[in-house]
Amino acid sequence: MNYCYLGNTSLKVGNLLYNIEAQLILFKDLFENASEDDVWTDDSDLQNQYLELLIQHDLINTSDTKTGSKNARTKSAPLENYNLVNRKEKYVTELGNELLFLLNNKKFKDYNNFLQIDLVSLFFFKATLNAVKEDGIKDVFFNYLKVFKAFNGEIPIEKFKLIPLICNFENKDDFISKLVDPNFDKLKLLSKILSMDSDLEERRKQFLEATKSNDFSEPNYFKSSKGITAANIVIELYNIFIDIRNKSYDKNTFRNLFKSKVNGDKNHYKNLYLPHLYSHNKLSVTKNNACHLYKTILNFTRKGTDDEFNNRFFDWIYSSRNLNNIKDYYQQNRYYLNLTGAFEFKPDKVSITDTINIILQHSNFEDIIKDISQKEVSIDSLDYLFKDEEIKDSLKSFGIETTEDLKDYKRNQNKEKLLKLLEKDFTKDKVSSTILPLFKDRQDDKIKSLVTESATVPTIFEYMTAISWYYIDNNNIDFILNAGLSLDSNMLPKSHAVGGSSDFEIPYDDHTLMIEVTLTERTNQRRAEMESVSRHLGNILLNIEDENKRKNTYGIFIASYLDKNVLNDFRLRRLSYWENNEKHIKGMDIIPLDIDDVTNILNSNKTYNDIRPDFYSIIKSEEDWGSKWYENEVKPYCEGLVS
Repeated sequence: MNYCYLGNTSLKVGNLLYNIEAQLILFKDLFENASEDDVWTDDSDLQNQYLELLIQHDLINTSDTKTGSKNARTKSAPLENYNLVNRKEKYVTELGNELLFLLNNKKFKDYNNFLQIDLVSLFFFKATLNAVKEDGIKDVFFNYLKVFKAFNGEIPIEKFKLIPLICNFENKDDFISKLVDPNFDKLKLLSKILSMDSDLEERRKQFLEATKSNDFSEPNYFKSSKGITAANIVIELYNIFIDIRNKSYDKNTFRNLFKSKVNGDKNHYKNLYLPHLYSHNKLSVTKNNACHLYKTILNFTRKGTDDEFNNRFFDWIYSSRNLNNIKDYYQQNRYYLNLTGAFEFKPDKVSITDTINIILQHSNFEDIIKDISQKEVSIDSLDYLFKDEEIKDSLKSFGIETTEDLKDYKRNQNKEKLLKLLEKDFTKDKVSSTILPLFKDRQDDKIKSLVTESATVPTIFEYMTAISWYYIDNNNIDFILNAGLSLDSNMLPKSHAVGGSSDFEIPYDDHTLMIEVTLTERTNQRRAEMESVSRHLGNILLNIEDENKRKNTYGIFIASYLDKNVLNDFRLRRLSYWENNEKHIKGMDIIPLDIDDVTNILNSNKTYNDIRPDFYSIIKSEEDWGSKWYENEVKPYCEGLVS
């Protein structure tokens, strides 16, 4: 059985976008510093240099380095599939340089007028359309889009998982029609595909011959990509089922056998095969399901002739493997489709954005998709679509007639999704009591499990700070939408290798508030934040013409750890000048907060309007020793809000 999946199984990571972008930057540096004698071949110095770079930048698990430079090849293979680099010739391609330009100019903050996805996402939409696999297979993404067209842009999750099977059909429309059929049967589809596999039928023949001779010493017919070990596991399971078929076990003995041999947490029977036989999600012998489990396996093993059982067993093993592969490819496809910014994944379905679905439903959709695959990546590159009569009619059905209408429509969609997300996953209580405290001791895995795998932890911290301020600022949802965060179609954060500004600039009627966040610690914090925070705030102040508004403008610095000398520097900024070639200002005010301070403010249910006058009072304190000012005035104030 064949599978058509997106990307490369060697690079299947949650933060795929960041990983690809970071690797591209590393390759740019590697190739520019390589000599003519350096070659990209197995175990070459160049590959080993690249492996070291992957390790230094946390782009590879240390457990993956045991196989040496092989991982330098496999982890970077998708960049070549996407035509971003040519490793053998040692150069970044024209397409790769285009992506670097978009990153360096922070174009992930700009959106295409028609598709309403950011320009880096549009780049990956285009690149995915043009991607070519190592075996020369192409048009994988285009075939996926054809399936979405047939489902009018929204596919049930279980059917979406089966799309990788499309390459088993020479006529792709034949597969799509089966998938769309309301009487669709997944097992019948798998059975049909299995029957089309001549290699599999030869394996079946060898297995049936082995059952007649009862010689399973060389079970190559059950070998998998993991080798003969997988085959031996299947034979062991087969022998258990034969004993059950021959009534060698009574009910109690069978139950004990299942507990001891089949039901271990890491057991291959339980994880790989039994879930596709047994209807319950949880495979364990309990009073509630033991009887059902027993009957299920008895029914499977004892009905029919020996030949019928052996064929049934063979089909079950390979169907289970295929279903396991499909499950594995689902996660990979999800990572790669998320690169395009055009898909939304929900527990029960996968949806494509309305504007792309409008294109898919167009009578000339193939030519439009092909055109997108060749167009430059820019804000207005697809503006010509607004003039297409079919598209104009489709947009009108959504109440959209102008570019501004489309922007408003997309913004309202994002606002609705974000409000649902806040209500479901990021309530005020969950943010303050569960998520924010995890940043104090950097429980990164837990943070990602609660928020998203698609972003680095510092990016998630920025996101959670924005959500915190949403609650503090009287549930002002526009703040999150205007914060300059890079968000995916599910309104969750995503990281770029070239980061955007980590500060939020919030304009109010009578002042501007700057909030800057960081997870840097100790020496790194002094080096990274002392200059940048004051520079950002200083430039904001220089650009405010109204004297009273400038006087009321200040900054908040939020960190998991507050370095004493950073506190001292920020406090002394009240007396410092800041200038450019034309203007200058004297003094800037910065209030430092740690995570406990933010959680105390959240838990107090005080709004920004409530605490702002107190902040001004704290700023005007006579104390100029920064660390003492924080410990004796800022922190006690925040603690007092909940006492």
